[in-house]
Amino acid sequence: MHYLLIVFTNKPTDLNITNIMEPFCEHDGDNPDGKWDFWQIGGRWTGLFDGYEPDKDPDNSEPCWLCGATGKRTDMEVVNGCNRCNGTGTAIKWPTKWKRHDGDIMKASTVKTWPEYIGETPYIDGQGGWHDNGVVEYAKANPNLFAVVVDFHT
Repeated sequence: MHYLLIVFTNKPTDLNITNIMEPFCEHDGDNPDGKWDFWQIGGRWTGLFDGYEPDKDPDNSEPCWLCGATGKRTDMEVVNGCNRCNGTGTAIKWPTKWKRHDGDIMKASTVKTWPEYIGETPYIDGQGGWHDNGVVEYAKANPNLFAVVVDFHT
């Protein structure tokens, strides 16, 4: 399953975020603090902070492999021509292949609207501690930290 995580840091570089995430890697099940076996910045949650819609971005589209980019499957009858691309010949890429979105890393103070469901979202604080909820309160108390949208799989 994929889950949303917010990582707070004062240094939002790829290397630093990797180092923050590392203690929570499942390591083939031998880490009692393990939470994830795969993660990426943004992923299925890209656009959370600023309303960006990755499925509407042409850079996140590709020729449909199911119909050979023709819009019509030849191996079976489908109402709209192709059940992956809806007959257009172009399909949305898998979220792990979406382009990186700059809006997935923002100063906590600039995130104006947190989705209602985010209250139970886990987060990693600025000292590297994992917390299962309270992300909005933490963000408001630490406005100078960067908040990073992370999609993690477990």
